Parts: sequence; C-alpha cells; structure tokens
Amino acid sequence: MLRVQMKMSWPARAILALIILTSWCSGLAFYIFNNFLEIEGEFGPEKHPLQYTILKIHGAAAFAMILTFGYLLASHIPIGLKAKRERLVGLTLTFIQLALIVSAYFLYYGDGDGELRSNILVEALAKLLPLSDEHKEIREETFTFLLHFYAGLCYPLFIILHIVLGKRNSNKRRAKRREQAEAGSIG
Repeated sequence: MLRVQMKMSWPARAILALIILTSWCSGLAFYIFNNFLEIEGEFGPEKHPLQYTILKIHGAAAFAMILTFGYLLASHIPIGLKAKRERLVGLTLTFIQLALIVSAYFLYYGDGDGELRSNILVEALAKLLPLSDEHKEIREETFTFLLHFYAGLCYPLFIILHIVLGKRNSNKRRAKRREQAEAGSIG
C-alpha cells in the first residue's frame, strides 16, 4: 500500500504553487481591468478587451484549484488533522478555499447583472454580523464579490503562513528527536 506523507512532493508543490500564482495574478489583473481600465470604444467608454481573456485564464486556474483542493482533501488534510499540526491555519485555508468555490459559483451563476436571486449569503452574513437596517439592504452581488475578492487576496498569505509554521515546527520536532537520540545514546 502506498504511504501518504504529510509533506507534499516537490512536483506537487511546484504545480500547486503555479496554479495558485496563476489564479491569484489573473484574479488581481481582472479586478484591475474591471474597475480601473476602460478604453474609448466606438460608442464611448467600454471595458478593455483583455479583461475577458484574463477572466477565462482565471476560470481555468479555478478549475485547477478545485482539482488540487480535492487532492489535498484526500491526502494532506486528513493526515494533518490526525497529526494535530497547524490545524488553525490549515482549517482556515480549507474554509477560505470553500468560500472561494462557493462565491465563484454564485458570481458565475447569478443573473445577467451578476446579482443573485437568492438571499442565502446575505442571510448568513446577517446572522453572523450585527447589521443595521441600512446595511441589511446590501446586494448579494456586492457581498459575494467582496467575499471572493478578499478571500482570494489573502489566500496566498495563509498558504505562506501555513508553510512557514509547518517548517518551523518540523525543525523543532526534528531537533527534539535529535536531542532525545543523543541523550539515549549517552545514557
């Protein structure tokens, strides 16, 4: 039987890094193009044509992210949960990834204007956060977009934190085992 390890292989880490980088850069580029760049068209200002190509790249990277998330759910995450290592950051990454998947679904499958017909996310937000009556009128599109944008923006930071904490704690465990081995061989 194949033994699954906590540490991901070099090719798996490289592929995951490439997918995350592609997704993050294309998402940020789409945000910039969508909100700040317009060109003068035949009938006035219009969106830059590259915006749609960037969105297609982002969508392709998102599919790849979902596949790698499935890989992590089947291999890395269960081992991490059993080992009780980096649980907080690891679970935070898992929930951020789920938030990205769900918000992307709602952004993509909203009506023609990107507005959702369902109030699921707004109702969930209203239960989690005390909102004034004025803020309860928030459009689902706005909440969904902000959730997706900020979750995507901070995702690489949590990945880096997870890796740094994992390496630091792994080095501590290795040093402790080395000390115990030396103490056992001396005594």
